[in-house]
Amino acid sequence: MQMVEVWLPAGDVDEIERETQRQMRHFLPKLTLALGREPKEREVDMLHACLFKHFSEARQVAPADALLN
Repeated sequence: MQMVEVWLPAGDVDEIERETQRQMRHFLPKLTLALGREPKEREVDMLHACLFKHFSEARQVAPADALLN
């Protein structure tokens, strides 16, 4: 898996995390139902990462050094 650096305005991270947690409460029961079992920790982590990425994309900013290039 490739790691990607994400830059977010400092005040947005808490708000994005709150929305991610709200969506996790909504989607975890659906994931459990779809799998027919409790999701494994890695599956829950992947769902969290996908949701966080989704909600953070619109708020991403370029790294400071990228602005110089």
